[in-house]
Amino acid sequence: MRRMSSLAAAQTLTSDTDAQIDAERPPARHGESEIVNDVHARLNATRVRTCVEVRSVADAREAILGAAPGRSICIAGGRHAMGGQQFLEDGILLDTRHFDRVLTLDLQCGTVEVEAGIQWPALIQQLGELQRGRSVPWTIRQKQTGADRLSVGGSLSSNVHGRGLTMRPIIDDVESFTLIDSHGDVRRCSRTENQELFRLAVGGYGLFGFIATVALRLLPRRRLRRVVDIVTTDRLVRAFEECIAAGCLYGDFQFAVDPGSPDFLRRGILSAYLPIEHGRRPRDGGLALTTDQWRQLLFLAHVDKSQAFALYAAHYLATSGQEYWSDMHQLSFYLDDYHAQVDARLAAHGYQDAGTEVITELFVPM
Repeated sequence: MRRMSSLAAAQTLTSDTDAQIDAERPPARHGESEIVNDVHARLNATRVRTCVEVRSVADAREAILGAAPGRSICIAGGRHAMGGQQFLEDGILLDTRHFDRVLTLDLQCGTVEVEAGIQWPALIQQLGELQRGRSVPWTIRQKQTGADRLSVGGSLSSNVHGRGLTMRPIIDDVESFTLIDSHGDVRRCSRTENQELFRLAVGGYGLFGFIATVALRLLPRRRLRRVVDIVTTDRLVRAFEECIAAGCLYGDFQFAVDPGSPDFLRRGILSAYLPIEHGRRPRDGGLALTTDQWRQLLFLAHVDKSQAFALYAAHYLATSGQEYWSDMHQLSFYLDDYHAQVDARLAAHGYQDAGTEVITELFVPM
């Protein structure tokens, strides 16, 4: 249960105590041995000994303390990670998808504390609901790109980055977090408390303990205008510098993807987002690709990459000047199990083997 006085009078939203919540919540569910997998690449099928649905700090502590000597624990939330770090053969899997409450929202300092299993769309939605009526509500600074339904704890564990043009990875947004260590002790970690654990656990892929709660620094929600251009790589660094100088907060560059084209990794779509003080209120009905259009683009990306890029670039150019909220523009379209649909269509073109996609990142000095 959450309780909140009038936001005009109260500066902090508080939750009931953990003891009260634990008494109200059903006990953690312990499943039998099962095969789990990541939701994107589907390349990490792993049989775990048991799956524990964590719903409270007490559940996590009980699972950790109850593990037999030598028995290892793994942690998974949204299950989007493709490196396999969230699974362990014959391990005890702590499933955090039901460990997803907003605990406190400090309206004066602009911070929110959440249970680590909450996923980004739910966090954005709850921040909006809790501040309904405020002219300038607090919201997230950044989230990872590409997919939305990742847990906040998982994002910390891999130290994700977003599209902020001058933002550091998410560790810069973390005020503090609590971590349950192998002894079942709950330890608060920040830049002044347990500093070494703070540095290690953010980007530590779950090796240093179970991240239980996270306090994030927020930003006031802002209206942004998207600016789109087609740019070649020889102009790219200068173009980003100009965007930053103009005050753009976010941006990205998406390369042409056809290796048979002279534009491959040379030409791309530059999008930047400029804060505006006046203008139309962003609407849900702005120009956006439909689910069917996304399906077609995903298919073309396998059979005609140049056409896929041309259609995608045309769409983006058409949205130049469109307005968005600073949080909502960070959300992405993601079609679950899209490759099964792509494989079915490819089979009609003579492709018999099922496929998948994995992320490869190349870091180039600029």
